[in-house]
Amino acid sequence: ILTTAIGAKKLGVELSTIEKVMNGLLDFESSITKEMEASVILGRDLNFNQARRLALEGNLSGAMGEVLKQVGGEAEFNKMNAIERQILADSIGVSVTELAKFASGSRSAAEEQRILVTAHDAFNYFGKEYGFEVIGLQGLSTATEAGVQDVQNLSKFIIENKVKAIFVESSVPKRTIEALQQSVKSKGFNVEIGGTLYSDALGNKGTVEGTYIGMFSYNVNTIVNALK
Repeated sequence: ILTTAIGAKKLGVELSTIEKVMNGLLDFESSITKEMEASVILGRDLNFNQARRLALEGNLSGAMGEVLKQVGGEAEFNKMNAIERQILADSIGVSVTELAKFASGSRSAAEEQRILVTAHDAFNYFGKEYGFEVIGLQGLSTATEAGVQDVQNLSKFIIENKVKAIFVESSVPKRTIEALQQSVKSKGFNVEIGGTLYSDALGNKGTVEGTYIGMFSYNVNTIVNALK
């Protein structure tokens, strides 16, 4: 579910929209009928068989990936007239507005930047799970201060890879990331501080971020919004 939620965020839609697509795929008779009708109108062979199979297995992320392959990219969407767009949207059970986000999102999701620069290496688990290259300025220890050379080396990496945003962590003083940002700016490149991520601790008791799921969701939203 968390992987699907991240995917929904990248596409600019709600998780409920993804769930709507999955429910439509699992209504096999209706899904196949709509697929055939859309194929005739669009003049191309749509095939949601793999998406239906993955949805049945509970692999929502994989099923959504197959749907996006069939929907096509932004260029194909822009060539369609209003009727064709509506037919294609109906075939996966979404609105034309949601379909447009899928079409543009299929491009941006493939091209998205997956470099996460934080104060220290608390997010390696996140990188392994979701395919991000994670770089911590201070290494694994929150007690270790980053040296001048560490800041210079990482600032060069940020510029070379055109990293859009870097992140403060709740368990580490923000001055290290602010120093990194200034080092990058002094070299003529602008990198934003994308926000503060919860690391090594939950948020305050009684808040949404005070629960593990709430904290994780907050971190995901913060990362995706800053890097998209």
